[in-house]
Amino acid sequence: MKSVKVVFAGTPNVALPSLSALVDSAHEIVQVISMPDAPLGRNRVMTPSPVSQMALDLALPLTRIRTFDGDTRELLTRIQPDIGIVVAFGALIPEDVLAIPAHGWLNLHFSRLPDLRGAAPLQRAVMRGDQDLYTTVFRLVPALDAGPILSIEKHTPPSPATASELLSTLAHTGARQLLDALDRISDGSARFQNQEGAPTYAAKLSLDDGRFRFDETGKQSFSRFRAVTSEPGFWFLDRDIRVKILDAHPSTIELQPGELAVVGGRTYLGTATTALHIERVHPAGKKPMNAGDWMRGRQLSE
Repeated sequence: MKSVKVVFAGTPNVALPSLSALVDSAHEIVQVISMPDAPLGRNRVMTPSPVSQMALDLALPLTRIRTFDGDTRELLTRIQPDIGIVVAFGALIPEDVLAIPAHGWLNLHFSRLPDLRGAAPLQRAVMRGDQDLYTTVFRLVPALDAGPILSIEKHTPPSPATASELLSTLAHTGARQLLDALDRISDGSARFQNQEGAPTYAAKLSLDDGRFRFDETGKQSFSRFRAVTSEPGFWFLDRDIRVKILDAHPSTIELQPGELAVVGGRTYLGTATTALHIERVHPAGKKPMNAGDWMRGRQLSE
């Protein structure tokens, strides 16, 4: 296996295991590309993305861009990387930039393509109640997530977890999958296969995706809670105040849809079937708190 020159494009925490795996590999990272610094926190302090911060900490060559401009094209043409790798960069890569690396660009995607192409594949899979999850390594083409596939791995979580927790787990297994794909490309053993079947799409999550639905069953509500936690969050309106549910579990308690009640010292929210057991909440304008404390304060205010 020979070393290859890699340009890596990524932005959030989910991309860090892949970048770290590349750093520890025999391959050479010749450029890191990430989104520009963004204002974070109450004081809106300009903060590097997680990928930018890792690149800075490791003294890797770093470019921060929102779109691929002429300067970035010129830089990549001058560097002449053997391959590009993308993990949650945050923008599409133009066709002329896709053509710069000799072996094109690989992408780690959190679904079994062509199912759930788009921005939020794992979250949408959890929302629809999938038990099995997948990661796919494929070659980018101009069409959205439509390129030929190098490898697919299946994951069956042992217990229900939130999308945020699942992404963290699959980011690490996906990093190993990505590195294996890179090794196979470098030694000439990689074999790509065209995607088969009708594609489905996974749109970016919106605030409304996290809204509690009165007509959904307990199972559907719990799947929605898992899919939107930690972002954008699962919430309902209580006397025109948005209340985000931070921790919830299925139960066998039956209440009216939307009914809030304390049963046996526990707080429940009714669905179309069995209620959700709510443990922690975050009412708008207040700090996160135990659901029982919130209910006691709510009853006193009445």
